[in-house]
Amino acid sequence: MEEMITYYEGLQLLKLPKFVVEGNKRQSNIVIEINPHKRNVRLLLEANISTVAKIRFLWNIFISNKTLKMSLHVQENKMKLGLLRIDYFGSSHKNPNFLLEHVPEIFYPYVGEIFPPEKHHVHYHVEGYPPLAWAIPIEDDDFPYKQYSVENRKDIIRAFANKINLQTEIVFQEALL
Repeated sequence: MEEMITYYEGLQLLKLPKFVVEGNKRQSNIVIEINPHKRNVRLLLEANISTVAKIRFLWNIFISNKTLKMSLHVQENKMKLGLLRIDYFGSSHKNPNFLLEHVPEIFYPYVGEIFPPEKHHVHYHVEGYPPLAWAIPIEDDDFPYKQYSVENRKDIIRAFANKINLQTEIVFQEALL
């Protein structure tokens, strides 16, 4: 896979059916512990890009009572290319101040836009920029959950799994106090 992929190729990678892999074995389900304190979950995913070739992805989930951040990166050789990140109450972000020829029109209204932590947003890969440099407000994305709360975080995680086409079933386990 080439390091320079377009925004549209990135969207195609999101659509590939993916499975959680542990020890080179695809898992039919995965247990995610929901902890009331900060917790970082890292899941290695795999997708077939042909009958003989596979591609690896890394899904990071950062969960706390106040924040939820999820990202998906391609993990091929030395390439760690960010494809998607959703930030609920994440750190501040500023979009680039300039448009290169590869920027899709969906980002045009958000040139130089500053997203404070309380403005939930979705990052996408755009060719020619640093990883996940471009974001749009979550209200302008097709992601179904526009707000984050402790009550809906399981639904949000499942919706992200659907957006990245995860085929492995997610089972949630509440942390034992």
